[in-house]
Amino acid sequence: MKKGVSEPLMPDDALHDLDANRRRNLIGLGVHAACYLVFNAWMTVMNLTTSPEHLWFFWLILGWGFGLTMHAVGILHFETLPEDERQRLLPPHQKGPPLQREQPPWQTTKRPPPPP
Repeated sequence: MKKGVSEPLMPDDALHDLDANRRRNLIGLGVHAACYLVFNAWMTVMNLTTSPEHLWFFWLILGWGFGLTMHAVGILHFETLPEDERQRLLPPHQKGPPLQREQPPWQTTKRPPPPP
């Protein structure tokens, strides 16, 4: 490596995988938003033409809007690497101590001894 040039934080393969995953998530969010707009516009028209005295379309807009908002928050705000994955991808001089996790009792690798 040239003098003065630092190592990348993550290998190119990992960055490519992260970019592909983020792109997939953003496309999914876009599809969700498009479906939200089309479906709710259609339901609004249906409500206003069939029973304008009882407006119920806004409940659909509120309910699905909450789901769409949570999807957007999950994609745009909370999309981060788990700590163990981040540690695995960092160069050795930037790694912290390894994480120690306890296995739940149902995931132990101990097997009972065979019957006599």
